[in-house]
Amino acid sequence: RLIGTGAPVQKRFERICFDKQYINRQPVAEFVCPGHPLLEAVISLIREHYGDLMKLGAVMIDESDPGEDIQAVFLIEHSIKDGRTTSSGVNQMVSQRLQFASIQEDGTVANAGIAPHLNLRAARPEEVAAVEDELKGHWLTDDLESEIKKFAIIELAQEHLKKIKTRRLPEVEKTEREVQARLKKEINFWDTRAFELKEQANAGKKTRLNWENAQRRAQDLADRLKRRMQQLAQEKNITASAPVIRGGLIVVPQGLLAKTQQAAAVPAGFAENAESRRQIEFKAMHAVMEAERSLGNQPEDVSAAKIGYDILSLNPETKRQRFIEVKGRIDGADTITVTRNEIITSLNKPEDYILAIVQVSRGFVNAPRYVRQPFAVEPAFGVTAQQFDLKHLLNKSEAPG
Repeated sequence: RLIGTGAPVQKRFERICFDKQYINRQPVAEFVCPGHPLLEAVISLIREHYGDLMKLGAVMIDESDPGEDIQAVFLIEHSIKDGRTTSSGVNQMVSQRLQFASIQEDGTVANAGIAPHLNLRAARPEEVAAVEDELKGHWLTDDLESEIKKFAIIELAQEHLKKIKTRRLPEVEKTEREVQARLKKEINFWDTRAFELKEQANAGKKTRLNWENAQRRAQDLADRLKRRMQQLAQEKNITASAPVIRGGLIVVPQGLLAKTQQAAAVPAGFAENAESRRQIEFKAMHAVMEAERSLGNQPEDVSAAKIGYDILSLNPETKRQRFIEVKGRIDGADTITVTRNEIITSLNKPEDYILAIVQVSRGFVNAPRYVRQPFAVEPAFGVTAQQFDLKHLLNKSEAPG
């Protein structure tokens, strides 16, 4: 099966692998990764055969959310194209992104983060039955897609377009300057060489190179420069396609599930209700923000974006960024729950990721403790969150610095 302009899928592979460390074993393996014809064909076939199932939706549980308000999350596919065209006549795609947007009962629409599904698990039948009344809420039968599309066009698509333009336009302009400088230098050389050879020929001198060939070479380079500049002009013509909704799901917070199941017992070390937990998290965030400012950094609260950390802190002198995940705990807590998305983010940015732990005792906020490189292994497939021993983390922590 041929996908786009890529290579066709081979009928047989002697050996394949999904990790680079297993390539150079006998027999040498074919490395299957994003962009490989086999993987692209499998993805294409699955989407073709089962894509409609995404539209049916699913009920998922967010075990890290102590709140009590369910929300609908939509999967939105958005692409950016430029002025170039492929062999099939369509514009060349330069970026494609799967984005997520959430909507609540009051109509509030927000960016759901880069990968909220990593922190969710499928609801069990008894859990779906426990929140059946909430799942039949009239607001879920409204035209939510229209509101999501409107938000995606105004917010998500424009942000995506801005990022791509910010990155690609300087690259294209740099290429333009380099191409012009190199080819114009070559054109000038061959023009001058053609003139000199012609003068020598008119004077009756024999030359190893015909002046007409030199002139033809200069003209070919001029034509090449023109074509290349036209192509680069097309690359600068970056436009956004309309967002397409690919699927959706309903997210049930653990707080609501516990309430409907009448789970009266609160685990040791946890605040008694959602509001108390929010207050603790707020105080913890404030403490870490103040600690960063005292170090001369410029912290920014990005917790609402749900991108695997809560604070993006910039050192104005070195221009280096720190990614800080904040965990606020009350006296008596012995564990910390970390989502899959947070662990993966820490492994992707090990040198710049910090787990900040703030203990709150009877309203008094202790100084934050920073744990660098807190996690070493990616969670197993299907694990949405993990618990870590608080004492162990504090033993390897240090004061902010």
